[in-house]
Amino acid sequence: RPHSIAELAEIAKHTLGDDNRPFKTWLRIAENARRDAKNFQEQGDLEAAFIEFAKAATIVLEKIPAHSDYRVLLTSTQRHNMGLVS
Repeated sequence: RPHSIAELAEIAKHTLGDDNRPFKTWLRIAENARRDAKNFQEQGDLEAAFIEFAKAATIVLEKIPAHSDYRVLLTSTQRHNMGLVS
């Protein structure tokens, strides 16, 4: 049977690993996950695409805003462009 959305989301979170990565590493991982998700989607592998999109979203919505360098390395315009104005 296919995985449930909850199972896929858990797989995505579990594969992210260490929270103590450098800020720019998180940015790179998020971009790679987004690109990989689009490729999986084009290939018709929707489960893998969901996992990669979920990884990118978790990084952008949870990991990056909580990072100690978030306000230091991103300008207010960059934070706004990410949809994370604060």
